[in-house]
Amino acid sequence: MGDTIGILYRSRLFFAARVIARTDASFTYRTLAGHPELGEETFAVRKEASGAVVVSLRSWSRPGILATRACSRLTRIVQVSASLGALDHLQGIASSGATYRAR
Repeated sequence: MGDTIGILYRSRLFFAARVIARTDASFTYRTLAGHPELGEETFAVRKEASGAVVVSLRSWSRPGILATRACSRLTRIVQVSASLGALDHLQGIASSGATYRAR
């Protein structure tokens, strides 16, 4: 908790957020000042009785700067794309059998 993390979107846009909550199976971060959206995101993972691993992402946000307010429809498309990209990345890690450790 308290760590600042960087969020890189499509190798072009970089923003910062701070981890505000953590458990063994989840973490939540909140965006910092200057981020185009003000909000929080929670990533969680659980293993079901069947052995399936389920990853979830929950978030809320509101425009953080005038540009995102003015382009709210485009902003929503970018947010959904980024969320799906994060889930795809996690699925790729899980499918490859590779071990990933945060640094």
